[in-house]
This record gives sequence, C-alpha cells and structure tokens, in this order.
Amino acid sequence: MRHPCARLFYRWKYENVDAQKRLKHLTKQQLIDKIIADENLIGATEARLSRMDDAIDHLAVQRETLLGHYMRGQKLAVALMRNNYLKTMMRAFMRWKRANQEFETRELMEQLDRTN
Repeated sequence: MRHPCARLFYRWKYENVDAQKRLKHLTKQQLIDKIIADENLIGATEARLSRMDDAIDHLAVQRETLLGHYMRGQKLAVALMRNNYLKTMMRAFMRWKRANQEFETRELMEQLDRTN
C-alpha cells in the first residue's frame, strides 16, 4: 500500500530532473533569453516587494496617526462627559441654593410680620 504523500514526494524528487531534461533541449539563445526573462522577473519582483514595504510603512504611520486621533477623541469624550456632569451638578446646586434662599427669605418675612 502506497503512502498518501508518495505522489507528492516523487513529484518533488523528480521535478528537478524533469526541469534539467527540458533545459538540455533548449538552444543557447533560448537559454540566454530565459535567463534575461528570469532576471527581469526577479527585478520586477524586488521592485514590487520594495513598493509593498513602502506601502506597509505608510499604512503603519497612518495607523499610528489614527490611533492617536482615536485616543484623543476618547479623552475629549470623557472630558465632555465630566464637564456635562459638573454643569448639571452646578445647575442643581444653584436651584437648591435659590430654593433655600427663597425659603429663608419667606421665613424672615413671616418673622418680620409676626414682630410687627
């Protein structure tokens, strides 16, 4: 019984031999053209990788900028919430103070009326 990976192993083992056989049948000019094409492909691939690296660096900088904006936005949201909370507390305190002042004024007026 053959192993399930036997076909892949033999393909890997004999692939190099098949490539050598194909290269033996090529003329010298065809080999030179193949070498030039491979060199151009390598150069194009290197250029593409370089552009990809530049794009990744640019995206990393943008990510850091966006993260900084996000963090500042969160801090501003917390500051706004705190300010709204303090404003609400101050309004409630002012209402309470006004109500107490009116109550005291009424009591003093009643006391003044009683003394008269």
